[in-house]
Amino acid sequence: MINRRIFYYIIYVAALLGVIINAPLKSSAQSSLPLHCDADTVEIRRIITGIQQSASADASMPRGQRIAAAARALIGRGADNSLTTDSAATLSVNVDTFDPMSFVNSCIALAEASETPGGAWRVYADRLRNVACRKGENQGFASLFHHTSDWIGDNIYRGNLVELTDRYEGARSKNWSLDYMTVNRDRFPAMADPELYDRIRMHEMGFRTHKVPYLPKQYVSKKEVIDDLRDGDIIILISDKDRSDYFTFGIVVFEPDGPHLVHFSEEEGRVVLEPEPLKRYFNLMTKHFSGFRLVRVV
Repeated sequence: MINRRIFYYIIYVAALLGVIINAPLKSSAQSSLPLHCDADTVEIRRIITGIQQSASADASMPRGQRIAAAARALIGRGADNSLTTDSAATLSVNVDTFDPMSFVNSCIALAEASETPGGAWRVYADRLRNVACRKGENQGFASLFHHTSDWIGDNIYRGNLVELTDRYEGARSKNWSLDYMTVNRDRFPAMADPELYDRIRMHEMGFRTHKVPYLPKQYVSKKEVIDDLRDGDIIILISDKDRSDYFTFGIVVFEPDGPHLVHFSEEEGRVVLEPEPLKRYFNLMTKHFSGFRLVRVV
C-alpha cells in the first residue's frame, strides 16, 4: 500500500504541473489576435528593427522617442473602416490601415515591442492588446475603447499612461456626456447584436456628465508647455461637440521648427505629419476644437 505522505505529495505535484502547463495556454489565448494579413507580420518586424537600429546608436533612447519613430514609420498609411463595415470589428494585428485610436495604440505597441531583444509581431500583438483593450483583456468589440477619456483613464489606472494636462495652472474642465456609440448605433454593424449593444450602453452610462480636463488652445504656445513637450507625447484635441470627446489626436514629433503632430487625418484618410508646427496647426483648426489634453506613455 502506498504511503499516505507519498500519495499526497503525488497529488500536489500533479496539481502544480497542471498550473504550469495551463498558465501559458491561457496567456497565449489572451494575447492572440487575428492577422489583418500575413504581410503585416513582416512589416511589423521591419519597423521594430528600424527603431532598434536607431536605439543602438543611442543607448539611452527613451520610450517617447521610440513612439515618435514608430509614428514616422507609419506616415502615409490608409484608413481602417472596419468599425463601420465589419459586424465583428475585433482588434487585429494591422499596421496597414488605421483610425485615430488604432494609430496611437499601434505606435505605443511598436515602441514597446522594440524594447524586447528580437521583438517580433507576437510581442507587438501582446503590447497592442494591453493598451487597446479595457483592462488589457481582449473580449471583442465591447472591450475596445471608443472615447479617449475611457482610454486614458483605464491606461492610467494600469500604469501605462500619465496625465499631464492638469499639472499646468489654468487647466480647466468640462462635463461631457459620452454616448456617441449608442446614439449612432446604426453606424456600427457590430452593435446590431442586442447583447453587445446593451454592454456598450451600460458602459457609456458611466460617462454621463463626465468631467474632462483640458488646456485652452492658446496654451500650446506657452513656454512652460512647449518646454515640457517631448517626442512621443500624445496630444488630444478636444471636440466642440457633445457625445464624443475628441476631434483628433496623435503623436508629438519634433522637427527643426518645433513640435508637430503625426496623426490619422480623417479628412485626408491617411496618417499624416502636419506640415505646420503645433501653434500654427491649432490656429488653422481652431473652429473644430475647444482645447487639448496631454498624456505621456510611462
